Amino acid sequence: GFPRVVQTDSQSGFKLTAEVLESNITEKTKGIIFNSPSNPTGNMYSLEELKAIGEVLLKHPNVVILSDDIYNELVFVQDEIAPHLLQATPELAERTIVINGVSKTYSMTGWRLGWAIGPKDVISAMTKFQSQTVSCASPFTQQAAVEALLNSDKQVQEKVQVLKQRRDKAVAQLNDIEGISCLPPDGAFYLWPNISSLCKPKHDPSPIKSSKDFAKMLLEKKRVVVVPGAEFGQEGYLRISYALGEERMTEAIRRISDFVKELNA
Repeated sequence: GFPRVVQTDSQSGFKLTAEVLESNITEKTKGIIFNSPSNPTGNMYSLEELKAIGEVLLKHPNVVILSDDIYNELVFVQDEIAPHLLQATPELAERTIVINGVSKTYSMTGWRLGWAIGPKDVISAMTKFQSQTVSCASPFTQQAAVEALLNSDKQVQEKVQVLKQRRDKAVAQLNDIEGISCLPPDGAFYLWPNISSLCKPKHDPSPIKSSKDFAKMLLEKKRVVVVPGAEFGQEGYLRISYALGEERMTEAIRRISDFVKELNA
């Protein structure tokens, strides 16, 4: 099979709408990968948006849903956990595979531990495949994950508040840079600033023609690492992680500001 990449835009908050899904899904569609809050934008689907998407999926009983919930507890709105597609449309449970892990919420990225929940036959096949490839997760990482899941609600809430403060400060600082605009994300720990006005046409003397050019020169001149939006299929944007100390974040944005000033000089 072949992946069908569906383009989204800023008007929809870079979210897949029910209308766009309806126009792209066909009798050949085997599955859909769903992520909320999403990487790279950090935007989150509302329960109403999920219900609309669920109604479309109910019309296509052969489509399997892979729900990537890795950021579902890192949300900055009124919900403590992101609304879920199965909460909106529980009838989809028999063909939905939910995946999650301890990497993001519990800052255990290097532990490489996650899980899947889904139909018994699918999980059985996944178990057989995993046992013949990586064998199993080490016992001590599993024990640590259980401790994190059962006894760290307070720490997670504190982490979310810290991330929200960093987000607010970083968004304000980026929006102070001429040529950059950034909306606050709903969750996760990524910013998705628009730099399209800094990406000049081919005939322009500016060396910046794309988000890749911007990211490459920023790294070379200011030693700041960002991911070009083109890597996610969206030109004119950058992905910036703010999962680092506030002092380093502020310094990085100061360097970005200096870089843009030099471009505009």
